[in-house]
Parts: sequence; C-alpha cells; structure tokens
Amino acid sequence: TLFRSLNSSSRYFHWKLNLCVILLVLVFVVPFYIGYFVVSNIRLLRRQRLICSCILWISFMYIFWKLGDPFPILSPKHGILSIEQLISRVGVIGVTLMALLSGFGAVNCPYTYMSYFLRNVTDANIAALERRLLQTLDMIISKKKRMVMMRRSMFQRGDRKS
Repeated sequence: TLFRSLNSSSRYFHWKLNLCVILLVLVFVVPFYIGYFVVSNIRLLRRQRLICSCILWISFMYIFWKLGDPFPILSPKHGILSIEQLISRVGVIGVTLMALLSGFGAVNCPYTYMSYFLRNVTDANIAALERRLLQTLDMIISKKKRMVMMRRSMFQRGDRKS
C-alpha cells in the first residue's frame, strides 16, 4: 500500500535521505564515538579526549579508505565522498569481515566443543545406558500390548452390539 500512496519522487527522496543518514552514522558518527569512549576510559588522556578521538577518527578514515583501494570501486563520474563510494567500501569491507568472522566461527566452534566429545566413557556408563534403553523398549512394548488389548476389546464390544 505504500507503493500506491506515495509519489515515486517522494519515495526516491526518502530512500536517498535514509541511505545518506545510515551512511553518515555508520562511517562517521559511530567510529568517532567509539574512539571518544575508548579515549575517555584512558585516565592520562582525559583532558585531550576530543583531540585524541579526532586523531583516532582520522586514522580510522584513512584505514577505511585505504582498505577499499585494491578493489575496483572508484568511478571517475562519482566524487570521493559520494554515496556510491561509501556504499561500495562499506559493502566490500562488510562482506570481507563477515567472511572472516564466519571462517573463525567455523573453526573455533568445533575446537571449543571438542572437549565435550572427548570425555572418557566407562563400561559402567555403557551398562547404565543399555539398561535405560531396555527399560524404554519394555515400556514401549507394554504400551503397544495395552493398545492392542484395548482395540481388541473395543472390536469385540462392537460385534456384540450389531
């Protein structure tokens, strides 16, 4: 219903505005605040925390820009700080980081849980589990017998009524 209620130029304007705000927050505001809070936790730099956080932010921007240089995302028809440049750099860096984190998790998770599977199993553990299995099977057999007896009695009652 949003498609029918808003004009296409209005939708395009709001989409572009939201995209610019998200990029502004993601690339400029969040890194600055992270640097600011990191610097404010260091006691020696409390007086110069704004200057130090600006230095951290500038170094982040340099690294952010240099990480995107090897990828063919620079286009001559767009400016240096255009939406296309920022989205492509955020996309390339985001996909790369997600791949690294996914690979780390795929290797780290089995390594972490391997100790769970490598515990010692004694003969007493095996015997206890076999007893529990036999008890469960006996219970299933007794319930099946009870069901068969109930069906038989219901069938016999049905024959007497007719």
